[in-house]
Amino acid sequence: MDRAVRELSTAMAASAATDVDELAEARLALAQARDQLQARTRELADTRRSHEQMVSTLDAANDGILTLAQSDGSFYFNIRFVEMWGLAEDELSSLNLESLRLWQLSRVKDPDEWARHVDRMRSNPEEEDFNTVELKCGRVLERHVIPQRIHGKCVGNVITYRDITERLRYEQKMMFNHQVLENSGPMLWLDPGSGIITYANPAACRHLDYAVEDMVGMHISEIDCDYTAERERDIGSKLAAQGGAVTFHSTQQCRNGELRDAEITVFLAESAGRALYVASFRDLTEQKVAERKEKRQQATLDSLINSISDLIFYKDRESRYIGCNTAYAALVGKPVEEVRGLTCHDVFPEELAVHMDARDARCKAQLREQSSEHWVTYPDGQRVLLHTVVSPLWDENGEAEGLLGISRDITERKRAEEDIRRAKEIAEDATRMKSDFLANMSHEIRTPMNAIIGLSHLVLKTDLTPRQRDYVHKVHASGQHLLGIINDILDFSKVEAGKLDLERTEFALEKLLDDTASLISEK
Repeated sequence: MDRAVRELSTAMAASAATDVDELAEARLALAQARDQLQARTRELADTRRSHEQMVSTLDAANDGILTLAQSDGSFYFNIRFVEMWGLAEDELSSLNLESLRLWQLSRVKDPDEWARHVDRMRSNPEEEDFNTVELKCGRVLERHVIPQRIHGKCVGNVITYRDITERLRYEQKMMFNHQVLENSGPMLWLDPGSGIITYANPAACRHLDYAVEDMVGMHISEIDCDYTAERERDIGSKLAAQGGAVTFHSTQQCRNGELRDAEITVFLAESAGRALYVASFRDLTEQKVAERKEKRQQATLDSLINSISDLIFYKDRESRYIGCNTAYAALVGKPVEEVRGLTCHDVFPEELAVHMDARDARCKAQLREQSSEHWVTYPDGQRVLLHTVVSPLWDENGEAEGLLGISRDITERKRAEEDIRRAKEIAEDATRMKSDFLANMSHEIRTPMNAIIGLSHLVLKTDLTPRQRDYVHKVHASGQHLLGIINDILDFSKVEAGKLDLERTEFALEKLLDDTASLISEK
């Protein structure tokens, strides 16, 4: 009995020990499982944090990012992608690959070109692709397709989109600025401290006959004959004091030694954090030559005009003097320079000025020559009569821009004309008196001649000796001849006196011609 109890106790003790061991093992396994669960939980939390960090990183990127998985066609995109393509937030949950493709097709400017790029990517996912796409809104996106590989195997694609609209605009602006710079007038860039040329545009190279490689690195004094340290300090002080730009004239020397006049404009700019002088210049050589030629021509014209004794002046549309010769300036008693800008009311008496204005107004209104005569008085008291002719002054377009006037002193001519007129009147009076005298004496002259002719005619009818008849006949013939001469003289006197009367009567032409022939045949 005792033995059975002892064996039972021993068996129960062994069984209990076995249970304790199994329980310990179970507790150990549970503890290990709990540790593994905690480790997996920590790994999951780390993975979640890593995923959230990756998502936040992708969302913080400036590029739009789209990932496509080949296995199940799933995709992922960041916030920037949504903003670029204008996707609606309420449609993101129902968005699939096909609806995304249709949405993108509706947003691009050239859907056919976009579809070709998408189809090429789908047909060959391991090929890298790069292109730009323009949206209907005007923005331009840069699209870059990169195969996504895991352990060397392509599992999908990563597509990045970058908005390059502003960059393109900036590049276009820079290209525009570059084209403007390259095609603008001559321009140089100088280092303010050393005076070394750091850039020369094509126009400057052509102007100075240098290659750009030769000009870059040259000192400005090698091409600018007037550039000195003093001028450099003057430019720097003026730019510091007033800002903006400084303009001055200078002489430049070309590669062949030719000197050219130029107008230089310098302003201060900054490039890559360094100050520089931008100097543009304008060639004044032809202008200077033209100005010198014009001055010579003007001097020649002034000498020519001043050498003319006639008084010459010219006015603008408002009848203000724009010039005159020295003869006219002597009349008004002012230098030529002081006459410019004045009117006739400023230099002549009011009554005379009114008449001059009226004459000038007629010329401007009718656009043809007008003349007048006026008595004027020189500053020394000399009084002369001027005959003035004014005519329109035409410009290069044929428009009247003023008046040109020429005055001539006709005082002596008027006096000579008056003397001639008076001498003519005296001569005409003398001739008239002579003619009147002869006309009035016609009776007194003819009466004795008629008596001589008549009495000699009667004597010839008496008995005379041949010698007596010859004498009396000669007296009779001489008397008739003298009477004919007297009649001719008296007829001329009547013509001069205006007292010759023409008789209107019938006549026989043949008899008239016979009588005329008989009268003049002997003569």
